[in-house]
Amino acid sequence: MVNTKNLQANFGATESQAMPAHRRRGKDSVEELSEWREKIDKLDNQLCKILEDRFELVKEVGNYKKDNGASIEDKEREMLVINSKIGKTKLSDDFTREVFELIMKESKKVQRRNK
Repeated sequence: MVNTKNLQANFGATESQAMPAHRRRGKDSVEELSEWREKIDKLDNQLCKILEDRFELVKEVGNYKKDNGASIEDKEREMLVINSKIGKTKLSDDFTREVFELIMKESKKVQRRNK
């Protein structure tokens, strides 16, 4: 817990300024929450756009596979992609694995629909 009295005495901070942003009440905290949510919304939109772009490429890969008689399923490639991401970010390994397994599952659906 933050000792706001100590911060006030030592640094001249008001109680509102000394309090962590997520614990503040009032207009400032509501505005901050709104700003954080706006930033999250923008990132969510970017994520969706990136996934849309990825699935467009997946369609092209599916067309190549169809034209060359290759199987949509490629477990070796899937594991290579997933394992290459594990431990490379601040995301948990389990979360990273789940996200990419879901992306791979949808990629195969997209390729099947695109036949």
